[in-house]
Amino acid sequence: MGFSMGHFDPNGDEEQVYALAVDGTNQVQAFVTFVPIYGRNGWGLDLMRRAKWAVPGTMEFLLARSIEYLKREGADIVSLGLAPRSNVNDTDQTFLGTSIDFLTHRFGNPSKDRLLFAFKKKFQPCWENRYLVYSNTLTLPKVGWALYHAHQRDTSLHTACYRFLKDWQAKYRGTRRSTADLSGVP
Repeated sequence: MGFSMGHFDPNGDEEQVYALAVDGTNQVQAFVTFVPIYGRNGWGLDLMRRAKWAVPGTMEFLLARSIEYLKREGADIVSLGLAPRSNVNDTDQTFLGTSIDFLTHRFGNPSKDRLLFAFKKKFQPCWENRYLVYSNTLTLPKVGWALYHAHQRDTSLHTACYRFLKDWQAKYRGTRRSTADLSGVP
């Protein structure tokens, strides 16, 4: 996701803010990075990582403290970033919105997206809609592919189709098995 996200530089980056959760033995349990939001006097959450052995709640604590720090330093806004989930604010559904939801569920990672959404929701954020402006409906497939390509590391058409067919095959087999299991039931 290098297009819309920064990157971790072990030597530091003077434009980013880094926050660490360190335990009593001086071992890093988690870290987050924030990138500037230009034009809004704020910071946006970029990366967040925690060790598998970190105490539950470590990331929440680290984010809460980081947000407090950034606000104290004068930030007008601190964004937790995007949550890849459409229509959070329950605006009118359109054919385009429904189509995007379908494609997101087919080619995205809906379970990971739901977890990320649920995690960010804990902080009671103010959700802001994002919009895609396009000149012609016929250009949407190209625009969609470009967005997908910009946000995914391995985005060949072959790979996307392979993943889709593999998921479809697994669901189809699961449906056939459950139907077959029920056929012997009186």
